[in-house]
Amino acid sequence: MRKSIKWLGAIVSILVLLFILTAVCLVTFVNPNRFKPLIAGQVMKYTGRQLMIEGDLSWSLFPYFGIKTGHILLNNPAGFDQKIFAEMQHATIGVKLLPLLNKKIESSGIALDGLKINLIKDANGKNNWQFQPLAMAANATSANRSDNRRMQQFSEGFLIAGIDVTNAEINWTDQQKKQFMSIEKLNLTAKNISFLSPFSVSCDFNFVNKMPALSGHMSITSNVSLSMSQQVFSFRDLILKIKLQQDNKKYNGQLKGDVIADLQQQTLQWTRFSGQFDQLNFTGKIGVANLTTNPHTTGHFQIQPFDVRAFLQSTGQDVANIQALNNLSGEIDFSAAANAVNAQGKFNLDTVEANHVKLTHLVIPVRYQIGVLEMAPITANIYQGSLQSNVKMNLTGNSPQIAVQEQLSNVQLEPLLADLAPNQKLKLKGIANIGLQLTTSGNDPQAVVKNLNGTGQINCKQGVLEGLDIGYLMDTAYSVLKQKALTTQNTKQTTFDSLTGNLVFRDGVIVSDDLLLTAPRFKTNGKGTIDLVNQKIDYHLQTVLLQATQDQKNDWGNLYGMPIPINIAGNLKDPSIRLDTGVLVKAVAEQQIKKIENKAQDQLKQQVQGKAQELFQNLLGH
Repeated sequence: MRKSIKWLGAIVSILVLLFILTAVCLVTFVNPNRFKPLIAGQVMKYTGRQLMIEGDLSWSLFPYFGIKTGHILLNNPAGFDQKIFAEMQHATIGVKLLPLLNKKIESSGIALDGLKINLIKDANGKNNWQFQPLAMAANATSANRSDNRRMQQFSEGFLIAGIDVTNAEINWTDQQKKQFMSIEKLNLTAKNISFLSPFSVSCDFNFVNKMPALSGHMSITSNVSLSMSQQVFSFRDLILKIKLQQDNKKYNGQLKGDVIADLQQQTLQWTRFSGQFDQLNFTGKIGVANLTTNPHTTGHFQIQPFDVRAFLQSTGQDVANIQALNNLSGEIDFSAAANAVNAQGKFNLDTVEANHVKLTHLVIPVRYQIGVLEMAPITANIYQGSLQSNVKMNLTGNSPQIAVQEQLSNVQLEPLLADLAPNQKLKLKGIANIGLQLTTSGNDPQAVVKNLNGTGQINCKQGVLEGLDIGYLMDTAYSVLKQKALTTQNTKQTTFDSLTGNLVFRDGVIVSDDLLLTAPRFKTNGKGTIDLVNQKIDYHLQTVLLQATQDQKNDWGNLYGMPIPINIAGNLKDPSIRLDTGVLVKAVAEQQIKKIENKAQDQLKQQVQGKAQELFQNLLGH
């Protein structure tokens, strides 16, 4: 037994000694620079570009036995201002000696440091990442079969203990769209790389994007399987973590699933897909066809209920005008190809409160196609009534073009207006039906209001106009004309049977010329403007008394049948409300003059008729 152990120890010692002697011989007698022309020639053959290896190649004994390079450059094709396609500060490639004897390539490790790649699409649409090999096989089918056989043989004997990429950088420039993106401080580690069994990969990097300005950090881990002969690449248990920052907005997210790319079938499938961005959680699947030629992506997302306001707040969004967006859920199907994105789906919200306006059970069908977003029909419960709305937004220009058709049915006006425009002097109570047909455009609320155009209708039954007592103003007008003390109390409200009117929106100004308010005692017509941009009102009412006694009708200063003018002007929130006494006195005077004229005409007419009758009787001899 002891002799066996001794013999085993002796054999191991001899093998170690042989390995050391082999390494010493290689380092001493073999000049690795002899491989430089061979390496450059192979790169030129398969890429059509010149590879430059600056400095000498040298043998490396640490961290593993292999060849170490200096600075390496690969040029861009002619016509690009940037001369360098890729460069690397240095690389170390370790090779195990014993497997070479069995025609197997097993690397003890590959270390790449300072790798930099510049991907460019120029102003004419030409890119620098398409290579043109100098030599092509005469028979493509035969060549492919031969390549597959060689790849199968190569795969069986290929093993790399590890790859370490440190401090790499990838720059992408699109001169047509004036876009730039950079991946910086990229580090990649892969262990036990083989074409026969799965191996683990991890990667992390920073990135910076311009137009739009966006930056962040990303990390990726996965178990990878490579089938070079069948051109199938699998990434199982993929976990992608991402941190995004845009201005003061921050997003932390994570994507998971299995990704399988089949280059022969030109497909990519992402299954068991799930994602999370702060409180937003979603599941689904993604598929890509024509992967390397003309990619066409399709997918389906299912969004789990979440608190939108809390999500926006956690990402640094302004939520000052949002009081509640509770339990948003929904699903969406989408497709994307060559700058064209289409999507359709439906979203549900339990509770919405924005700018203090409240809705419940909101349902939003969504359709997006060629830059146009349609949401129709949107339905919701609103202030004991219902909402139905169609919204269309054209997003292809510099600012969104918006068209809205909206119908509010049986809505309680008092709480709606109290939330929409609190602390207003003039308020409406009652059950109303309101229709709106509006268009606008703009990138901010001020611009949207300024560009409002369209029409509207309002019909309110059995309501109250608070802040204005029309009956009191009528009594005031009568007391002024009769020079009597006013005994009526100002209730500061007007109860009406109905209020109707048509609205015209012109660049943020509402024009209303046919307002009609009816009450048992009077009716009121109104016309004027409400300036939503400057928050001003200039409105004129004319009220006509509907009831009067016969004595009142014949009385001087009676207001029966005469329009009583009321002016509303000034700040929309707190306007001035007054009788236009000048117009009223003038109207009364004109009315009395007309009565006198009519009375004089009647007297003259009676006199003429009397004289004519007397003359007629004389002619007959009576």
